[in-house]
Amino acid sequence: MDTLPEYLSAFLRYWWPLVTAGGLFGLDAFAQRNWEWLRQRLDRIPPTTRRRLEFAALIVAFFYSGFAAWSDEHAARLAAEHKPLDLEKRVAELSSEIAALRSGYWPALSKSEVIALRARLREISPDSLVVNCHFAECAELSKSVVVAFDGTPWRATHEGVTTMDSLVSGIWLSPNDAAAQALKLAIEGSTPLTVNITRYDRKISGIDGYRLVIGSKPLK
Repeated sequence: MDTLPEYLSAFLRYWWPLVTAGGLFGLDAFAQRNWEWLRQRLDRIPPTTRRRLEFAALIVAFFYSGFAAWSDEHAARLAAEHKPLDLEKRVAELSSEIAALRSGYWPALSKSEVIALRARLREISPDSLVVNCHFAECAELSKSVVVAFDGTPWRATHEGVTTMDSLVSGIWLSPNDAAAQALKLAIEGSTPLTVNITRYDRKISGIDGYRLVIGSKPLK
């Protein structure tokens, strides 16, 4: 019963214009003013037949108004039911977009990977290491690598500037010597990272210590 006033309001919104339009839903008034041929035809209808037609029209108007009121309510209910589905669909789309963006990011080393890497680094003669990362996609990994080295005799620092050798894809270590090979094995043996070693030796590279450049994440 609580919804009866709402139904009657919706019903009357359709019913009232029809029953107040005049004879035959306003057709009489329209013919009298604008259509002489139709006016003549309507005037020939016997009064008894006219009353029957008008009564039939009222019945049609009654059922049409009821159906129209129900149709509005039904459409509104369907729209309300679809809103959560639309929201869930949009959330799923946004999640996919975020996942696609995150796929280009290097993940940070886990706690267990940091501990394992430290253990491997202690077996290598210590030196200095510069970890280069100049964009957001490698920031988390770069910081975690420096943290891993900080727990060893190695001296690791972070470099966040763009250099000629930083515009690469993947992870690159220089210069190329026996210690770099050992460092590569230590990193790859304790983490899921793949380390590439440049072909330049210390004399050609002209750097002190070692340099680990983290470039863009390679596409799988």
